[in-house]
Amino acid sequence: MNIIKDISKTDWWVIIGFWILTTPIIISDYISHMGVSQSLSSLFLDLILITANSIVLVFWLAPKYLSRRKYIHFFLGLLGALLVESFLYWCGTTIIWGWWVPDSLVEYLGDEITSDGQSLGILGGILLAKKYFEGQQNLLKLEAETKTNELKALQSQVNPHFLFNNLNSLDELIGSNPVEAKKYVNKLAQLYRYLINSKDNDVVTLSEELEFANNYIYLLKQRYGASYKFTILDNMDNKDSILLPPASLQLVLENVVKHNIGNVNNPLETQITIDQDKVSIKNEKRLKSNPDGNNGIGIRNLKARYKLLSDKKIKVEDSIAEYIIELPFINLLNA
Repeated sequence: MNIIKDISKTDWWVIIGFWILTTPIIISDYISHMGVSQSLSSLFLDLILITANSIVLVFWLAPKYLSRRKYIHFFLGLLGALLVESFLYWCGTTIIWGWWVPDSLVEYLGDEITSDGQSLGILGGILLAKKYFEGQQNLLKLEAETKTNELKALQSQVNPHFLFNNLNSLDELIGSNPVEAKKYVNKLAQLYRYLINSKDNDVVTLSEELEFANNYIYLLKQRYGASYKFTILDNMDNKDSILLPPASLQLVLENVVKHNIGNVNNPLETQITIDQDKVSIKNEKRLKSNPDGNNGIGIRNLKARYKLLSDKKIKVEDSIAEYIIELPFINLLNA
């Protein structure tokens, strides 16, 4: 590990700021005990040794031992660093003042470790706190990037066969009803414009999602005729301030058709109800023996997107006669 390369510009500014603030206090204490030249020399020793020890503490000892929970090794290393600092301080003062030997080695080491430990604790503690909060910010940024990538991956799975199914229906309309085919193309273009515009959005407004759902229902009616009946009960006024994951309603409606048999003489009914805090989709159950596509992947996809976007969960009630799914509205401020 190259310790110097690990120190950022802001770390150096923190160190410089620390010494700018503490130098008047330290120098005034030294001058009360010794001359000005000796005080300045002692201050220089403090600056070099305490800064070096703080760097060792923050950029070597802490990453090496604290991250591995080797607390005894960390404190032994810290004690060793303080002992080395005390010895180097003695060497420095010997050069400045001349040869001298402390009356009591234990008392000298105790005084030096205590005084140096206080300065080291303040500067080292500030640097450690700075590194901790920077690490937390980087972690949050990484989690946000990961969440965004996961959302994009999930959204890219929506409607993989959507185009092919609708092109088949269009092909049939062109031969039988050219006027309706033109309308069909316009609706299909609106759907794809919506998918393209919302592909990078985590959420869309309820009004946008309902417009998309209505266009999709039109395509289903052209494809299946009157075999499926869709009713929307809208009790909300401020739909532009309500949010949902993009194409969530379409995914649920696609799920209805994929898993249930419709009949022209006895249409399978689906009711979409907009409430104060959710949209509920309820449909009759007439299960196909061999459902189209992968069973359950669409709802699992939608649940995964909700998990990434909010702490709210999709509620599913699956009985013998009917299937109900509730999509809660998303509030990004409380997500």
